[in-house]
Amino acid sequence: MRRFAIAVLAALVLPVTAIAADSEGRFAVEGVGRATCVDYLKAASEKNPVYYSIGGWIEGYLTAVNAQTPETYDITPWQQTDLFTALLESHCQANPEINIIVIIRGMVDSLMTDRLHEPSPVKPVNIGDREVYLYEVVLQRIQQALKDKGHYQGGIDGDYGPGTKAAMTVFQQSVGLEATGLPDQVTLFQLLTAGAPAQ
Repeated sequence: MRRFAIAVLAALVLPVTAIAADSEGRFAVEGVGRATCVDYLKAASEKNPVYYSIGGWIEGYLTAVNAQTPETYDITPWQQTDLFTALLESHCQANPEINIIVIIRGMVDSLMTDRLHEPSPVKPVNIGDREVYLYEVVLQRIQQALKDKGHYQGGIDGDYGPGTKAAMTVFQQSVGLEATGLPDQVTLFQLLTAGAPAQ
């Protein structure tokens, strides 16, 4: 998470690409997006309705990015809202005076290179009683990243078979995560945030 947080911080000090705004790059921020980090941290500590509203607001913002950004199908091909809220909370603790819209825009800017340009089939990954759904192209990225780290010897076919699961388990052990073989958010953060090529 630290690498992603550093990427977010770098994005915050660079000009953020305007997706849609007036002639001077300004736009109105609606609803809870106007909240400050102080507001967010209070809501997160209490897990009150504002906290959940901000999660929904983030999802709406990301959907708007998908709709308004050229050559973009999904800006977050594997990242889920709980990852964004965890990163937001971490960044807010260090920068309580910032409005959350600034942080979310920085996160989005840092995700542009790894976005999904076109639709991809969604496949279930089942490990025991746990299940996640991932785009086939993300599964291929996972396999390539595991191969690049020397954990996987199979083909880049987008199927989460026994070889991919075994490689993922070894990777999880190598970075000190629970070795479940499941491509959960924390594992994917560790594996993919170094900058897998966009497809």
